Order: sequence, then structure tokens, then C-alpha cells
Amino acid sequence: MLVLLSGGLLLVQLGRGLLPNLLPTVIPALSITPFLAGVALSLMSGLHAIFQYPGGRLSDRLSRKTVLVPSLAVAGTGFALLAVASTYPLFLLGVAVAGVGSGLFYTPMRSAVADLFVERRGQALGISQAAGSAGSILAAGLAVVSIGVATWQTAFVPVVFALALLLVALHLSNRDPYVVRRVELDVRSTGVRLFADPNIRWVLVTYSLFTLVFIGVTSFLPTYLQAEKSFGPGLASGSYALVSIASVLFMPLSGRFSDGGSRTRVAAASLLVGAAGLAALVVAEGTLVVFACVFVFAAGMSAYAPVMQAYLLDSFTGADMGGDFGAVKTVYTALGSLGPLYLGYMADTAGYSTAFWTLVVALLVGAAVVGVRLDDE
Repeated sequence: MLVLLSGGLLLVQLGRGLLPNLLPTVIPALSITPFLAGVALSLMSGLHAIFQYPGGRLSDRLSRKTVLVPSLAVAGTGFALLAVASTYPLFLLGVAVAGVGSGLFYTPMRSAVADLFVERRGQALGISQAAGSAGSILAAGLAVVSIGVATWQTAFVPVVFALALLLVALHLSNRDPYVVRRVELDVRSTGVRLFADPNIRWVLVTYSLFTLVFIGVTSFLPTYLQAEKSFGPGLASGSYALVSIASVLFMPLSGRFSDGGSRTRVAAASLLVGAAGLAALVVAEGTLVVFACVFVFAAGMSAYAPVMQAYLLDSFTGADMGGDFGAVKTVYTALGSLGPLYLGYMADTAGYSTAFWTLVVALLVGAAVVGVRLDDE
């Protein structure tokens, strides 16, 4: 099940990861501005966030399988729409449907992994997230090949077929029943109960800052490198793949390291490393130096997510684990989804460098919150 669930995340992230790599081609092809591109990416991230809580709540009250299999079908439909998108409205529809599907999938998948692993939960979550990062690595190569031999839309075709195959495999292998009945989402009481905890409120602050920076930077990284560092399309996509390589390496390591020590110390240190890498990237010159800065930024950012997710799941026990985690993730992902919108706006008005410096400050604030305000469970 860990392999199948991780494979699902890999494919969902592959489809989502194609968009930043294809953006330099999509913008002129659809005759849109960086701001409109940011609107589309924020729409996908925002819907991905909004559907985290319903996905988790439904999987708690019905079964994990009841949500996991249909969510992959919805995500595949979104990527199929992108495979035929030739206008901006159809492009928006595709990213919206893909965002809904990925949001419904993410929390039940995380909860299913947490159900299977307790003592080594951080490492298991790191492995599954590393699989998602492997999808982003494949996205960089697939985008370059697609643009070189066909059109940007072609890149989504293999993702759709692979998702269909994995969907069937998950349906056949997962022994949970399908359960269909009315479920009350109970958003208000869940929110009141969770957010009465000061630790949860501070997690929302730091995780929202982290998500805003990570989504914003990675969404525009290939475009930024082509515009500001004079990279060609191949090198720019290679830098995006480097982010994913760092994730594959450091997500399992940070998760396992935090299993035997302080999760908050590991999380705070990772944000400081990410801030240092991003600051160095702004002033870096030369291909190798830029790649090194991207790797340092990605290493720090990658180490944060599995540690803080394990921190949250340690706090959530019992039958409401998926819904509680989904509720918190909905909030911080929704706030973080403004990253592409913010970065696109800043790129149009003040330039990429200014935007990136403000994101460095956001990471430093996030690290201070983790180090000072959060208590280890």
C-alpha cells in the first residue's frame, strides 16, 4: 500500500509539476501575462487546499478507498483537459479540476500512510513525499521532451494513462470497502476545537509562510532563471528537477532524524537553510553557482514538510485524524496558494529579485515562530 499510495502522489505531482516547467511556453502560446499565469497556478493550489479537509473528513467517516480512487479519477480528468487546452478559459478549467482531484487525494493518502506506520511515521511520510518529488523530477524531463517533439499539451497525455492504470491497481489491491452515505462535514466545530490549541495556530503561521514561499518560488523558478539568469529552457527545467532531487534525498532523512529527536528543531533549521539558499540565489552568477543555490534552497525546504506533518499527525489521534489534518492543511495550503499570484504580481511591478527578497524574510519569520512558539509533543 505504501508503494501504491506513493505512486499515486508521484503521478499527481508529475501532472502538477509539468505546469511550472511548461509556463515559459504556455504564456506566449495562450497570449497571457505572468500575472494571469500566476492566477491559474494559484487557482489550482487554492482548490487543492480547499478540498484537503473534505477529503480527510470523508475518508474518516466512509473509508480511505472511497475517497482515494475517485480522487485520482478527478485529477486525471483535469490533466486530460489540459492535454487539449488551446484557450485560457479551458486551461483554467483544467487546472481547477486537477486541483480538486489532487486536494481530495492528498489527505486520505497521508492518513492511510499514518494508519500503517506509527513508530516510524516521520520516515514513512518522508518516503511518500519523496515519491511526489520524484514525479516533479520526471516532470522536468517530460516537459523538455514534449516541447521539443510536439506541443506543451502533449506532456499531459502519459500522465492521464498512468493515472488510469494506477487507479485500477489501487481499486484491486485495497481491501477497504466502498462506503456511500451522507456525511456532515462539521466544519465549524472542527475548526473551533482545533484552533483553540495555540500550537495549532502557530503551526498555521509558519506552515503558511513555508507553503507560500515554496509554491511561489517553484512555480516561477524556470521562468525566473530564463528571464533573470539567461538560462535556456533545458537548463531552467534542469533546475526544477534539482529541487525534486533534493526532496527525494532530504525528505526521508529529515523525517527519520526527527523521529528520534526534536521535530521543531529540525523544522526551524530547515527553514533557515532554505532562506540562505534563496538569498544566495538572488545574487548568484554562473550556472554551477546558481544550481548550488537552488539545491541548498530545495534541501532546506524539503526537510521541513515531512517533519511538520509528522508533528501534526502526532497531535491528531483517533477517528478524526484525517479530518483534523485536512482542516489544518486546508488553511495553510490555501494561504500558501497565494504564492504564485503574489510572485506574478511582484514580477510585473517590482521584478523577481525584490519578490524573492521578501520571501527570504518570510522564511526567517517562519523559522523564528517554529523555534520560539512551538512545543515538541
